[in-house]
Amino acid sequence: MSYSWYNIAEAYDNNKIRWRKKSEDWQTLPFPDGMYSYSDINSFLQAYTGRLDPEDKDSEHIFTLYFNMAIYLVVILIHKN
Repeated sequence: MSYSWYNIAEAYDNNKIRWRKKSEDWQTLPFPDGMYSYSDINSFLQAYTGRLDPEDKDSEHIFTLYFNMAIYLVVILIHKN
């Protein structure tokens, strides 16, 4: 991803993520077209999906995404909920 332009775009059909909490309905998160770093994707996910306990600003986010440079692997943690 270090040399890509508009790596997420509706034209590539890679701009939507579906998720849900336990028994709630499925939700779709559309990303605006653009060039995103892994930290940008993580920030966007966390801003949209929020925390496990919305009333507690110190609770974990539902999703955490990071990139392991040693093995070139994207890790997406989906916390219990």
